[in-house]
Amino acid sequence: AIKHIVTGGIPLRGRYNVGVSNFTITASVNRLDSVGSTMSLSFSDDNGNTWSPNFDITLTGVGSQKLIWNSLGSFTAPGRIFKVTDEAGPVRIDGADVVLRGSDGADSGEDQEGG
Repeated sequence: AIKHIVTGGIPLRGRYNVGVSNFTITASVNRLDSVGSTMSLSFSDDNGNTWSPNFDITLTGVGSQKLIWNSLGSFTAPGRIFKVTDEAGPVRIDGADVVLRGSDGADSGEDQEGG
């Protein structure tokens, strides 16, 4: 099977945490190469030096599918890179969305210095 990998990131400046409520992919699946084919999500909070474990979702059938990974922790500067991997066969990613939430006391993103 041929492995497909795509990445995308959210840069972040400032001294605050941003939580990830969920990451969603809408994919069109033409045919699966095998039963139990999966799409995996991992992420890096240090510019790709280290990666989280893979979080797998099993693809079912053909056609448009919405894949949702929930409660993915939080990150700070420099940001988060998301990596999506599949070896399922002909899969087209039609869109990817992430729902973020700010931490309590989050500022506007500007660094402030006390005086």
